[in-house]
Amino acid sequence: MIHHRRLEGVVVKGNEEIKTDHLILAAGQSAEDTYGRLHKLGVQLEPKPFAIGFRVEHPQELIDAIQYGKWRGHPDLPPADYFLTARLPQMNRSVYTFCMCPGGSVIGCSSEERTIVTNGMSRYRRGSPYANSAVVVAVQCEDFDDTAPHPLCGLVFRRQWEEKAFVLGGENYFAPAQGLVDFMKDSEGTAVNRTSFAPGVKPAMLREALPLFAVEALRQGITEFDRKMRGFITEEATLIGVETRTSSPVRILRGPDSQSVNVSGLYPCGEGAGYAGGIISSALDGIKAAEKIAP
Repeated sequence: MIHHRRLEGVVVKGNEEIKTDHLILAAGQSAEDTYGRLHKLGVQLEPKPFAIGFRVEHPQELIDAIQYGKWRGHPDLPPADYFLTARLPQMNRSVYTFCMCPGGSVIGCSSEERTIVTNGMSRYRRGSPYANSAVVVAVQCEDFDDTAPHPLCGLVFRRQWEEKAFVLGGENYFAPAQGLVDFMKDSEGTAVNRTSFAPGVKPAMLREALPLFAVEALRQGITEFDRKMRGFITEEATLIGVETRTSSPVRILRGPDSQSVNVSGLYPCGEGAGYAGGIISSALDGIKAAEKIAP
């Protein structure tokens, strides 16, 4: 509840009112209904850059061989990981790996019906035979192709590719997938490798799953990755689409005191507020918000 640009309380589940003049808002970046409600209430929001791409999955043994060489398989060595970046000045883009999961699985994390969103995870023992990572390209606000910019236009942009992935996957929550070599050659191929993704994958032309600029940037970036990490491009690798939740495409504007710039008492923080990009940074941002209220 907001009155004269001041927070006066919150309504829980549409019927319970809690009077308060301080609220730490730590919504996740998938809370599209929350963004919509804040916009209707007049809380100042703005679109922000984020990144989109795919999950790339390799056999973990292959990553171990590339990273450890003759020491691969040594009992004291954990499953190998990697972090790769490529700057593409001619495109004014960057491509990078994100949330690399050694001995892990590609998982689904769709938050709306008829969408496909991928992510990755590793269990404590990292015992899966697969290694996966997001491989993504930076997206700027001008890429949202909105002639009348709107604070939530990044959400609209993001959702259209998640819905496209759902269609390419067969509209049954299978993810669209393509061999990495086929993607690089823009070749249709006939099958894809076995993957860790459940419920399954469907062969698809992944150039249809993202905007053209992202596809071109990813191909150039992955070529650079292979120069830095020989063997990254291999018939054994699979791309699975789409990865769109690297960070929020919306920012809830706040001032140096961590409060909303136009609603005092509202403290947006974390990934959903557009000021963090992961578990640790979100937790730290929440601590800072709490310290502003009770130093």
